[in-house]
This record gives sequence, C-alpha cells and structure tokens, in this order.
Amino acid sequence: MLREALGAVRVVVSDCAQPLALGSRPLVFGLALATPTFSYAACAALGAHLFTNGLVSYEDVFRVLQSLILGTVLASQLAALAPNVLRGELAAARVLNLISKRSLAYNVNAEFHTKWSMRGNIRFYKVGFRPGPPQLHEFSLQLREGQRVALVGPPGCGRSLPVPLLLGFYRPTCGTLLLDGRDVTQTSRAVVRSQMALADGNATFFRRTVASNIAYGCWDARTDDIISAAKEAGAHDFITALPEGYATVLDGRVMLTPSQRLRLSLARAVLRDATVLLVENLCKVEDDDAEALVEAALRRACLGRTCILACQQPQCAAVRAAQWVCVMRAGAIAEQGPVAFLAASRSLYRRLCYSSTVD
Repeated sequence: MLREALGAVRVVVSDCAQPLALGSRPLVFGLALATPTFSYAACAALGAHLFTNGLVSYEDVFRVLQSLILGTVLASQLAALAPNVLRGELAAARVLNLISKRSLAYNVNAEFHTKWSMRGNIRFYKVGFRPGPPQLHEFSLQLREGQRVALVGPPGCGRSLPVPLLLGFYRPTCGTLLLDGRDVTQTSRAVVRSQMALADGNATFFRRTVASNIAYGCWDARTDDIISAAKEAGAHDFITALPEGYATVLDGRVMLTPSQRLRLSLARAVLRDATVLLVENLCKVEDDDAEALVEAALRRACLGRTCILACQQPQCAAVRAAQWVCVMRAGAIAEQGPVAFLAASRSLYRRLCYSSTVD
C-alpha cells in the first residue's frame, strides 16, 4: 500500500487522501523492523556497563547479544506479518461463507430430472437480466430442436448473456427461460449442464496434453473418441503437426492461433456429444483459409444439435454457419432473419458489417 501511494503521490496529495493511503500499516511495519535495532543497542549499552564494572565476562555479553538479536528478528518478522494474517482471516471467512451458501436456482428433485433427456427446444420469453452493462431487457427468442442461431450486435448489447443464463451461471431477473417447456429455475442445474457443451473462442487450456484437454470432463473417453472429436472439429491436422501430437503439453512454449484455439475448444465440446452446443466469443480469425476451416468445423459440430453462437463480429464464420441471425441492441433483439436476407436489405446487420469493415 505504501509503495502504491508513493508511486501515485500526485493523485494522493491532490485528493487529500494521505491518511487513507497510509493508514496504520506502515507504522506497525516500521516499528516491527526498528525493534531489533533498538533492542540490540540497549543490550549492548547494558552489557558494556556491566562488563566495565566487572559483573559479567566478555563472552557472556556477546552470547546474550546474539540470542537477543535472533529472538527479536524473528519476533519482528512475525509482527510485520500481522496485517496480512488479519486480511487472510477475513478473506477465508468470506470464502467459507460463499461456499456454505445454498444456490437459489435449480434446487429441485434430482430423481425426476435424471430421467429427462433434453430434445433441444429453448425459449427465452421477455427475459431480463441487469447486473450492469451489458444487460438484457425483455429478450425473447425461440429455438427449435436442431436450429442454429447466431447472436450479433455492437459491444454492450448483451449478446453474450444468453449463454451463461442457460448454463445457470446467472439467474434471470425477470421473464421465463424454458428448456423443452420446463422452467430452467425448476430444473436440476447438473442435469442441464450435462446435456450442454460450451466452446469458447478465448478458451483456457490447462497445462496438460492436448488429448487431456480435449477429454477434460469426459474422463472415460477413449483415444479413438478423442481423435474422432478432433477430426469433426477440424483440429486433427494441426494437432498431429505439433511436436508430440496429441501428447504435446500445452504450456507457454506451444503457441496456437485463434482458429486453432477455437477448433480445439470445439473438439472438447463435440466429445461431450451434448444436445445443445453453446459457442461464445466468436470473431474473425487470422486469414480466409482459417475462416473456411472454422466455418466447416462449426457446420459439422452443429449438425443435429441446437446451437447458439455468440459472435463478436458480424462477418465471422459462425454467422455464415448459422441458419438464423439475431441482431441485438440495448439488451433486446432489434431484427432477425437469414443472413442472406439481412445482408441484402437496408438493415442494422448490414450497417454493422460496414462499420466493422471500415474499422
């Protein structure tokens, strides 16, 4: 805290925030570090006085000095850590309190819903969600079984919020979200997630082999299944070109292009063989060849599944792979239709395409 205050001293002084910036921690820290020096000086003065009067020997003075300096150093170090210990206790209390809380969403009879096999019909009816920007406002959308829908729009329009709402990361503020006619708030969260797969254009991969990253969450997957999923996602060719193929460990030394990261994440989702496929953070990748590979991979992965594709850019491959495009603005759907129809008409989608091309 003191280092930050000194680094931004102009801001601290201009806001008259010196007491807030300093607080009591620097005083405690300074006293803790000064205590050994003061103790050593006092002991040395007392030892010199006693030695001069012949009350103690020279060896005893230095023996006491060494014992004292070691003890006070350890004590001062512990005292300097006291503020951090208190902060750790408060943080641990908050974490334990969060863990002990029972979720308000999806608390239902699991025995009933374990028998439910999702068909893939999804309906958002006047769904609202207001955590701050972005937000949803009376968002309504219906997806039939096996339909592919792309969500596009300018930044802050809320295009990425339907995905976490379906996965149960958030609870709708208002409105109704139905899965095969069942209210999502009355459906087991574990069962819903088990029948959905998530792919991410900005996917995070663990420090494991490529095969382990694809099979993450499907621990009993066989090698043939992993390779088959990678082929369906268009990732097999570049994986085999890696130094050790599927045994290559994804660490800082392995650099993947945006399209490769997306296809690897898509392979993980395909392996789950879920009824609903959710893909978020989709954008244009490095070149036209990679765009073609991503589009083909998405078409194969979406075949026979209900898919929601949240696209950051209106001209990315995911939009061309979708059957239906919804253009969002201010948390609601402003227009929708096939991509060819929207691109040919004087629509908001066409203006978005033009603005992204100019940028």
